[in-house]
Amino acid sequence: MTLQDLRKRLETLKERALSMVRESAARNDVDAVSFYARIAEDCERALRKLEEVAHTAEALERQMQRGARRVEDEPMPKYQLHARRRERIRERLLFLKDENLLPSAQPEMGAELESPELLTPHERGLMARENWARSLSREKGIVLTELTRTLYETEDGRKVGVAYASELGGKPGFWFLSIPNIPYDVVVFLCETRQGNLLDFVIPTEDLGAQWEDVSTGRAGRQKKVNIRKENGNYTLLLPGGEKVSIGQYLSRHEVLKGSRK
Repeated sequence: MTLQDLRKRLETLKERALSMVRESAARNDVDAVSFYARIAEDCERALRKLEEVAHTAEALERQMQRGARRVEDEPMPKYQLHARRRERIRERLLFLKDENLLPSAQPEMGAELESPELLTPHERGLMARENWARSLSREKGIVLTELTRTLYETEDGRKVGVAYASELGGKPGFWFLSIPNIPYDVVVFLCETRQGNLLDFVIPTEDLGAQWEDVSTGRAGRQKKVNIRKENGNYTLLLPGGEKVSIGQYLSRHEVLKGSRK
């Protein structure tokens, strides 16, 4: 049903109610007059709200047209796109919270991520990295500066690559992660479990040695691709040649990100 159809329907109901008010008044039926008058008033209020909706829709349409012209005339820089995307995600989640469609608890490091089923995998990764970095700053005083979507910098200038993946649905205890193939001082693997918990493995690349350089980069050579598995309660990183490196000792090893390593 269109806005025009709703408007006509409400106007018809209002006229019918007013007609019944007149007939009831002619019969001196006070109760009926009050009943139909209230219906007519409700119709009038609904019509005013309908007009507000129509004006809002027109205003939004004008904004969309202006935005489309601006994007065509001046493409938005990539870093601004990331910032705008994060803001849209926040606004969507806040709206859903206001509508009581989300739990009120804010996500914390190691706690459930905020309604991941409502986000795309890309958005989940964006939120996971942001929440992880924010929690480090708030809870441990570790400040990381975001340089790109997956690259951060410590206060002493070291580069930290942060990869994210959710647990594969068909393979429990299995995460497939990728990260841009550039030099890092530290790599962080954020692994979201099927229960929504976030595990963070903080590993200095020097601890991985030359094996890190040999990690598969795919055909294009742009992304390093790694697998993490949980077997018998132990977490292992699969390296080239099928070698498994235990990484349980790097779970939440946040001191690596504090100051210079000795």
